[in-house]
Amino acid sequence: MPRTTIAADRVTLGEQIHASDLSDTAFALLDEQGTVVAWTRAAEHLVGHSAREMAGRPAALVLPCMSAAQTMSAYVEQCRARNGWSGAPAVRHRDGRVLPAGLRITSVRGQDGAVRWLVSATDVGVPTADPLGMVLGITFEDMELELPEGTLLAFCTDGMAETRGQDIGEGMQRPAIAPEQPDLPPDDLATRAMEPVQAQAACDDAGLLLVRTRALAPVQVAGWALPPDETAARRARDLAAGQLAAWGMEALEDSTKSIISELVANAVRHGTGPIGLRLIQHQALTIEVSDSDPRCPHRRSARTTDENGRGLAMVARLSRRWGSRPVPGGKVVWAEASLA
Repeated sequence: MPRTTIAADRVTLGEQIHASDLSDTAFALLDEQGTVVAWTRAAEHLVGHSAREMAGRPAALVLPCMSAAQTMSAYVEQCRARNGWSGAPAVRHRDGRVLPAGLRITSVRGQDGAVRWLVSATDVGVPTADPLGMVLGITFEDMELELPEGTLLAFCTDGMAETRGQDIGEGMQRPAIAPEQPDLPPDDLATRAMEPVQAQAACDDAGLLLVRTRALAPVQVAGWALPPDETAARRARDLAAGQLAAWGMEALEDSTKSIISELVANAVRHGTGPIGLRLIQHQALTIEVSDSDPRCPHRRSARTTDENGRGLAMVARLSRRWGSRPVPGGKVVWAEASLA
């Protein structure tokens, strides 16, 4: 076991930690019960608590969940059983922000023979908040990030992670949420993930959605800027017809032009700035129209005497699904058409 030296502003652990790692990595040393023995300046930068504030206090103070002490106890038990632990639990900054941190806990033994836990943590840079539906009126921070092709994303309800007798913080580290073999097909991963849940006594709804990112070739995407005037719809139809012909998808021309006409006409009617049109060829044909109006469209039930209100009903009928999403400066309304 390598010797461990840890001070308020630096950590050295034999050859396992290099000086270049210390600028971005926070370190803490805990006793066997999870009480802070030492705390680096990087740890203070990560969670806002100084070494003076944390020394002699439970590390669970930086955990956001209501049962933080039980969660820390569960981490300690896992560390004892596995001689260490790693994962990405949430930590709470002193100012109240909740941050996901890449955490690694390693068992070390001091000169006095006592067991210590060396904790290294890095901010993974993804904003988090309380689970959806848990707190009414809470706001969520938006962000954009680039993911490598093949990245696996898991979206789940709390029933997948929280059961009677187990805290949600511990449950988020289960293989059901963080699979040990992420390269398997999503269907196989989902089947494996649901097996332990189905074997438990029902205490909450459990839902899991696995998504793997794929990259599109440049030739599969075409986009144009349109003038925000009465010529936009005609221009959009002509551009789409030409692109569908280039892709050999002439059979979709009539329905695609009808969808585009409605979406672009709405953008001209309600927006004030530039309009964008994008076509994406993948398992389906995706049609996207962007504009500067942040309000999302809603399908209406038009009466027989109404002159308006039928456009989105037509879009829904001609596409297999449609929707909208907010973007900086406006929104994107999209529709998907089946290739067959």
